[in-house]
Amino acid sequence: MLAPTPPAQHPQRVLLHNEIHARPAEVMAAPLAITQVVMWADAAQREASRSHVARLLRDHHQSPPDDSTTHLRCDLGAFRLRWELHTEFVSWT
Repeated sequence: MLAPTPPAQHPQRVLLHNEIHARPAEVMAAPLAITQVVMWADAAQREASRSHVARLLRDHHQSPPDDSTTHLRCDLGAFRLRWELHTEFVSWT
């Protein structure tokens, strides 16, 4: 008897799987105060956000993101930052 043929996979399955797992959830412990800002952004606004996060990191004596960085997590002492750059929006947590 022949083994059944596996179902066809969506052509973007691997790309989407990798995208989801590229930005794992951060482990947190209560009590916490969390703020998240999500902004719709065109290309110029996304680059302005990258420039802003670069200045913030330099002000805290950390290396700024390079031009290909689309997300980062860092500890800035008084707070932790998670910055994510997407095609249509930017998020700061």
